[in-house]
Amino acid sequence: TGTVRVLGTEFNVKDRPGFFEVICYEGSVRVQNNEASGVLRPSEVFRIVDGKVYTNIKTASTKPGWTEGESVFESVPFAQVVHEFERQYNVTISLRNVDTSQLYTGSFTHSDKDLALKSLTLPLN
Repeated sequence: TGTVRVLGTEFNVKDRPGFFEVICYEGSVRVQNNEASGVLRPSEVFRIVDGKVYTNIKTASTKPGWTEGESVFESVPFAQVVHEFERQYNVTISLRNVDTSQLYTGSFTHSDKDLALKSLTLPLN
């Protein structure tokens, strides 16, 4: 989806259908795609959701959540969060009467499916 050039850093790249995200934790990272490019500094995020580029995003995270067995999201459309849950737990979720465009901030564990499901559903009622 995009090109990432490492410039002496710690960073994370997530590339999923309809979702591309690069988060810089230390140093700097050059990111570019057909619509935008730039250099990320620590706590900066480059994100593309369904073709729309977001570049002025900051994160409070100091390392990728997956290193601690979690998926972590900051202002991500709920549809993307559900897709990641389905990917982690190899399940399919049918969403009815749910606004999947609403933004979700939170996380879910990779070790307990019931707890992870509660982490997704309770905050958004």
